[in-house]
Amino acid sequence: MKQKAPKNEKEGIVLESSLQGYFFDQLKEINGKLLQPLPNETLYYSSRVMDRFGQSTEFFETVNGKYTDKFLGKKLLEAEALGKNSKKRILQDVGDTSLFMCGFFYDAINSKIVDYSYYESIGRSAYSRLNAIAPTFLDIESFYASLAKSFSAIANLISIIERKFAQNAEQGKNSEAIISIISPFTIKTKAS
Repeated sequence: MKQKAPKNEKEGIVLESSLQGYFFDQLKEINGKLLQPLPNETLYYSSRVMDRFGQSTEFFETVNGKYTDKFLGKKLLEAEALGKNSKKRILQDVGDTSLFMCGFFYDAINSKIVDYSYYESIGRSAYSRLNAIAPTFLDIESFYASLAKSFSAIANLISIIERKFAQNAEQGKNSEAIISIISPFTIKTKAS
């Protein structure tokens, strides 16, 4: 799947062939400790979602050349009036955005009026509807139905990774949690 360069403990550098590969490794490590681990295909999909949201522009929509917030509930409703390809793209975006929000920003969204349960409901619904029009991913039938069913467990894994980053930052293990892309295929974390 990827090639990983050795970790240089002295310099605090971790080289990965992709950000997605790094997230997959993190998810797999945590998943291996669960009593009911999720399938590797689910971890792979989740690592793709995490990689995608490594770009802050993915949290917004571009309307008339300007960035605006994504209104996920509205997008979910509007998707019903679209053709199959557009509908598929919108449902996947709503599901993926909701999943990432529930996982990586769990604490932040739980302190809002529109909380975790809203995003979870929107995400599950989007993946369930997506399964009705395009159920296959990696040749796995009913993949998105399975994703909807496992939504909370996946979000929990992502949340654990986020907390791990935050704890490392507090302890100074990754110098204010600096993670920078130094080439399209390399990740550098630097400890001070």
